[in-house]
Amino acid sequence: MKIKLTINTNFEINKLKDLEKYRNYVEVNNLEKPNFSRISRELGVDRRTAKKHYDDLIKKERKPKKSVLDEYYKEIAYLLSNENIQEFEYKTHLYRYLTREKGLKCSRSNFNHFILCHSELAKYFNKTKDKNAVKTETSFGYEAQFDWKEKLRFEFSDGSIFVFNVGSLVLSASRFKVWSIYPSTSQEYLFDFLTNAFQILKGVPKRILIDNATTMMINARTGISDGSINPKFKNFADDFQFDIKPC
Repeated sequence: MKIKLTINTNFEINKLKDLEKYRNYVEVNNLEKPNFSRISRELGVDRRTAKKHYDDLIKKERKPKKSVLDEYYKEIAYLLSNENIQEFEYKTHLYRYLTREKGLKCSRSNFNHFILCHSELAKYFNKTKDKNAVKTETSFGYEAQFDWKEKLRFEFSDGSIFVFNVGSLVLSASRFKVWSIYPSTSQEYLFDFLTNAFQILKGVPKRILIDNATTMMINARTGISDGSINPKFKNFADDFQFDIKPC
């Protein structure tokens, strides 16, 4: 015999499953919670069981879905361990390496989800950010930031090591980046990099943020001093008509 239960509304509760739907009905219509003692008597179940169904605490047991990335777990764990000399600054770099070198076939979003679901892997990418970093919002083409990524080590499979530097110019508004490799951070290479970067950008930013390298600053800028700009770098800036802002 089917039990029919009406609780001060037109909503009928005939089985426990209906309690999950009734909860949504109560919330939408801003009604009071039902009398679980009455419901349990009418349906012939324990009051706690009725309340669990109402709160949607009883979940169906599902077999964990197997991911194509499960077979790559050990490989990923090794690549992110201290045993591996390679470094992956972003998850995207690791994803590209695995697809190129290990034949991984999955979407980047699924890969990111897999990493985030494994805290022991995700913590590799959750490095502390520099609290002193300055975020700027400027109009397009107005400002860029220059920096050297110095003494980067690249080790070949035969054990030989190549040390190089990367010049980086980042536009503040669009975040468009120009990168180039150089054997040193001398002023000659500094001028060469910036000249080539302006050609790539097809223009010169109005202002360029710099650090306190001696090729650009003779005396570093501090909290109490504006410092002094390297004369050759100042002449270079004047020729290309951009302002210098030491960080």
